[in-house]
Amino acid sequence: MSDVSRADILIALAAPMSGSEATVGKQMGVGAQKAVDDLNLNSGVLGEKIVLQVTDDACDRKQAVAAANQLANQAPALVLGHHCLQDSMAASAIYDKEKILQISLNSTNVDFLQTSPSAGIFRICALDPALGPAGGISNVAGKYLATLTTKKVAILSDNSPYGSSLVTGVVTAMNAAGHKPDIETTFVPGKPNYTSDINDLKSAKIDFVYLAGRYPMLGELAKEIRATMPNVVLLAEDAIASKDYWSRPENLADDPRLAKIPFEDLAYAAVQIWAEAVQKASSFERDAVVKALNHNRFPTVLGYLTFKQKGDLSDVYYASYQQVKSIAHPLVECQ
Repeated sequence: MSDVSRADILIALAAPMSGSEATVGKQMGVGAQKAVDDLNLNSGVLGEKIVLQVTDDACDRKQAVAAANQLANQAPALVLGHHCLQDSMAASAIYDKEKILQISLNSTNVDFLQTSPSAGIFRICALDPALGPAGGISNVAGKYLATLTTKKVAILSDNSPYGSSLVTGVVTAMNAAGHKPDIETTFVPGKPNYTSDINDLKSAKIDFVYLAGRYPMLGELAKEIRATMPNVVLLAEDAIASKDYWSRPENLADDPRLAKIPFEDLAYAAVQIWAEAVQKASSFERDAVVKALNHNRFPTVLGYLTFKQKGDLSDVYYASYQQVKSIAHPLVECQ
């Protein structure tokens, strides 16, 4: 911390900057740094300059614990993270012991906060039930696909718990509307190519493909489908809510994407919420900020956000966009 003056207030982002989830972590880093820069352009927080430190947990539990211990010694006013559930759960006890506020950006497991003894953990992401069969993003996708009565629809999952949950929700919503997909299958992430999977789509003369799973492997499959079946429309959720994905020329097609919120925006909003809570509490001390978080409504880049008991958001909103060249056009929004 030799480059941080005594008046500077340290906050940290603990996220995967290496490994298979590095793309997500780097997006979070961009959003968090942008928020910090904007705060400092406006006199910081309570008149103090904010400094962001980014720590790599590699989406690995052991490395996450080491990162959390390192951060605990530096006593940041806020830790944004972690991205992966096992990392968030392992690190949260360390932050709680040192009375460090933690805001998770993407640990969606319901039990993460419900079983935590800490009052100092919040998150600004949807929970797994909202993502899967109970409704939310997959329910919206299923209802949308059920309207495509003249189109042939395929659903492809990477067979992860996350992807499988989304597929269950999509198929349930389609069935409730009196429709079913023409193809429902899984693919193996990380293969040298997806020729056999794409040949099955071609044989069935598929028009729409719903992709359920994790980025970046989902992006690689989407890229191959786009290259070999240029007239097929791809629909996916937050796995492609990524500026990295949409900055690639081959992906700037007329594809709907059904997403929660891009990771950059989540990180930006989390910093905004913390800064607003600090202002309302007139203090950087964790318990005072927690009290402010629990009793106020916060304007953010995502709109107004409030928290309910145990640190979860009161409302989660979804939107569907159709990407046309470099512009994302809203199709539908829902709560």
